[in-house]
Amino acid sequence: MFKSIIKKIKESNIYTSKWVVLAIDMIIVLQTFIIANALYYNFKIYLFSTFLFYQLPFILIISLLSFLLIGSYKGIIRHTSLDDAFNVFKSVTV
Repeated sequence: MFKSIIKKIKESNIYTSKWVVLAIDMIIVLQTFIIANALYYNFKIYLFSTFLFYQLPFILIISLLSFLLIGSYKGIIRHTSLDDAFNVFKSVTV
């Protein structure tokens, strides 16, 4: 049953919207930032929670601007190439 659902999805020409890809990228940045802060403060929530809420909007705005500037979210996932991977690398480093 699961294989037939996957087969139908693969056969259809449904592409993920670029805004969905951008939202997923932003969620990944959010999760990575929270995990990095938790590791830095040895998982002591009372220490990193105060800094987290001040830094989080800044990090999300900067990452959103870098993704919009580089345009890594615009590529169709099915036809991803090495150039798209390089765009993701550039946006993460920016």
